[in-house]
Amino acid sequence: MRVISKVKLGEFWERHSDAEEALTDWYNFASKANWKNLVEVQGRLQYQPKPINNSQEYERFLSIIEEMMSRELSNDEGILFDLLVLLVEEYERKHYPIARTNPTATLESLLDEFDIDRECLVDIFGDRDRVESVIGGKQAIAPSQAESLAEFFNHLSAKLALSARDFLL
Repeated sequence: MRVISKVKLGEFWERHSDAEEALTDWYNFASKANWKNLVEVQGRLQYQPKPINNSQEYERFLSIIEEMMSRELSNDEGILFDLLVLLVEEYERKHYPIARTNPTATLESLLDEFDIDRECLVDIFGDRDRVESVIGGKQAIAPSQAESLAEFFNHLSAKLALSARDFLL
C-alpha cells in the first residue's frame, strides 16, 4: 500500500527540497511495507519522520535515535532508525557545517602523525623542491598528486579513509 500518494509526496518535496534524500528513502520504505492503512502505520511507528526545522526537533530526534540504539529493533524500526539518522545528518550538514581544512595542514599533520620524512613524498611530487614548495604553500597539490597522497596514507592505516578531496582546495 502507498501510505503517501506520489502527488502529496511531490508537494511536500517542493516545500522541503533540502530533505530530498530522506524523502526518497521514506517513500521507498513506505512503498515496500505491508501496511493496510495509515492508522496501522501510525500504530507501528512511534515517531513520524519529517524534515527537521529547528533545534528542538533536532534534539527530539537525537533522543529518539539514542533510545532506539539502546534496544533491539524490528526490521521496520531499523529502516525507520536509518531514516531518522538521515534526517539528523541532513540537519547537521545544513546547520553545523564542517569547515574544510587547508590541504597543506592536512599533509603536514599526517607527516607528523606517522613520523614520515618529506623525502618519502618525492615519488608523488617528482622532486624534493616540489615537496618543499607544496608543504610551504607555494604550490597547489594537483588532482593526480592528491589521489596518490590519499592512497599512500590510507595504506599506512586502515582507520584512515582519505580521498583526493582531502588534499585539494
